Amino acid sequence: MTLDAAPSLSLLDKAFSRPADGQLPLHTKVHRGLRYAIENFFEDGQRFFTEKELIGHLKVSQVTVRRAVYDLVRDGLLERRVAKGSFVRKRAGGPGAETFEVAVHLADWDSSFLSQLLRQILGACNSRHLAAKVFYSHQSGAMLGQEGQAWNQSEISAAILIANPPDQAIDLNRLYEGLGKPVVSVDTKIAGSQSHFVATDNQAVTKLGLDHLTSLGHEKICLLLNEPEAHDNVVQRARFFEEEGRKRKARHWHVMHCGTKFWEDSYSKAYQIMPKVMELKPTAIFAFDDLGAWAALKWCSQHGVSVPGDVSVLGFANDKPSAFTHPALTTIAHPISEIASTAVDLLTLRSKTRQTRLLQPSLVVRESTGPVA
Repeated sequence: MTLDAAPSLSLLDKAFSRPADGQLPLHTKVHRGLRYAIENFFEDGQRFFTEKELIGHLKVSQVTVRRAVYDLVRDGLLERRVAKGSFVRKRAGGPGAETFEVAVHLADWDSSFLSQLLRQILGACNSRHLAAKVFYSHQSGAMLGQEGQAWNQSEISAAILIANPPDQAIDLNRLYEGLGKPVVSVDTKIAGSQSHFVATDNQAVTKLGLDHLTSLGHEKICLLLNEPEAHDNVVQRARFFEEEGRKRKARHWHVMHCGTKFWEDSYSKAYQIMPKVMELKPTAIFAFDDLGAWAALKWCSQHGVSVPGDVSVLGFANDKPSAFTHPALTTIAHPISEIASTAVDLLTLRSKTRQTRLLQPSLVVRESTGPVA
């Protein structure tokens, strides 16, 4: 097979025969399938399928195909050549360059934040001439899933672990440390390991959110913990909230535990506990992710509770849909671009000393928070 010819379209049937990706948007599923095909069935520099071929074989719209292909170009896996078509890029830095390939392990959750972070990390790898291969961690506990069946450990130079459950993060970290490969863990701190750690500063998130709410006169604040409390991040957020309460001598601050476990629907958990939240008669709800805040907004809308007239709602993550809720959600944003660039930069450090980077969030004020009535 010459590099000027694309392989048979039948290989797409293999790429798209893997387990379904839950409720992810169609263009994301197409992006994942095409990425899998590129990584497993194409050679570097080989011509990729045309837009017409993809539309005809996958039975999807032109808009869906264009968006998926655009993302592959941005990921550095495809190169568009005027009047010639799209060609695969598998060796960063061009022919003959030494390959530094990064394994990116991402929890397979339907999350706008994780999708944005993954794209930023892939872009950061591409801009630094690093190749990247994505593996999705699944509820089954399989560390590599189907994407890793043909994986060759000797080809991986380093790894980034993104928001994996603690047990899987520990197993993955042990795997790479055993191979002598550097590891950066994003969001999940791995106790006792030599891996680098990058995350949004939870203490800064807590203070930023509470400063905003108290500046509006709120004294009755409920922290809604709808994420899994087996995760150290969530435990930290509750602790910092309680510490701030003691510092400010707050008498009417409460923590509402949803009891969410890993892989459970945190939106539903938050919605189900809202009656108990409202029994506390808070003037503000601080949800430690946007899904929890969306659930609070939905419940209030259905039960005649005005937001922000009766109760203010504050989220954390700044997921894209938060700008379009009714009312638009005030939230605290992760520094996604900085997290991505920091994580990738730490991989290239020669120092074996563990580095911890806690990055500063920012407040995005919209319509869901206001002064106490």
